[in-house]
Amino acid sequence: DDWDALEQIWDHIFESALRVNPAEHPLLVTESAWNKRECRERLAELAFEKYRAPALFLCKDAVLTAFAAGRSTALVVDAGAGSTRVVPVYDGYVMQKNVAKQSLGAHMLSEIILQQMETDMKITVTPQYKVKEKQPVETEQPAKATLHDRPNTTASYDHYAKLCVVEDYKESACQVFEAMWDETSTGSTFGRPMSVEKPVPSMSFGQTTGMDTNKPVFGGFSPSSNNGPAGGTTAPAAGGAAAFSFGTADYIPPPPLLLLLDS
Repeated sequence: DDWDALEQIWDHIFESALRVNPAEHPLLVTESAWNKRECRERLAELAFEKYRAPALFLCKDAVLTAFAAGRSTALVVDAGAGSTRVVPVYDGYVMQKNVAKQSLGAHMLSEIILQQMETDMKITVTPQYKVKEKQPVETEQPAKATLHDRPNTTASYDHYAKLCVVEDYKESACQVFEAMWDETSTGSTFGRPMSVEKPVPSMSFGQTTGMDTNKPVFGGFSPSSNNGPAGGTTAPAAGGAAAFSFGTADYIPPPPLLLLLDS
């Protein structure tokens, strides 16, 4: 744990963003459902000894999510960048032993889309840092662009820049299938065009990718259905994690509220 970085973040929040004296205001700090006691004690030490806070309240983020929706009992599904977490909340308390986690998230979906574009669709994904200038072309015509010569760029940065382009496409075009997944019934979703203003030399306005925009998102619910970097994994999908979390509870709650968060 990088506590020095946390202190710098808090310094920026109090001094630059909020411009308040933390010694004059009680602090409300959110934490994950599986946060360790040692981390909680270190947070309290930091809040009271360095920032002189008059009061501190640590609250589970899933509980606050349920309260924000007006419910004290809920099944909170937090779909983040690097993982998906399912946290049952009952009467304002997190059921610790029923918390389920999986290491599949939005980053995995981006990797799958990138692989499908480059391998299956034979699309060259050109990152934005390589683009020097673009020339206007007619609709559905190949893009014309002049690229920078950057021979000293590392492979890791180039891959990261490609993922940024893919994430833009994912957020603009991809969607969750509205019914049960069936590959024979998704023909109408093939080939959504990329966004117009994005400086991606390999694509132009109106040019289609030829890729099903539902299938990558479905990988988060059924990871074994994708043959990407995380394809074939035995990790539980989001639905399986939710079923485990709800099914192992030792109480009979009222009908739960399912909350989807994108953090």
